Amino acid sequence: MKSNICSVLVTYNRLTDLKKTLKAYVAQTLRPNYLIIVDNASTDGTTEFVDDWSSKHQDAFQVIVLHSEKNLGGAGGFSLGIKKAVELECDFVYQGGNVEDFLHKISKIYRNRNLLEEYWITSAKLKSMRDHVNELIPYYGIKENNER
Repeated sequence: MKSNICSVLVTYNRLTDLKKTLKAYVAQTLRPNYLIIVDNASTDGTTEFVDDWSSKHQDAFQVIVLHSEKNLGGAGGFSLGIKKAVELECDFVYQGGNVEDFLHKISKIYRNRNLLEEYWITSAKLKSMRDHVNELIPYYGIKENNER
């Protein structure tokens, strides 16, 4: 069974950067099941752009937009996004970036548990990391030597 992977993206008045980031998400060969975008009360047109963009890209992955009434800061925004990921029963939540790289990091961590402190990973279910990684490695074709 495929694990649910969720990416949380927090933005505040960075419309130009956000457009580049979202373009990169769509271009990925492996994508998260969910992309949660937290708009931290932007005033630069981000709110309207994100709403429009999300309605046009639901075929790539499920896009969930959360609009905060005030700027919660980075940590507050990620907290809001992670809470939503827990509600969605995501198996893994990560903070932006490339899904393939994320999966390689998980497989590396699984093989060397001392690396746990190097990466920030949140498991949203009470299922062991080992069970998830055993599902992810064959499903996504991650090779034992971490080559792509």
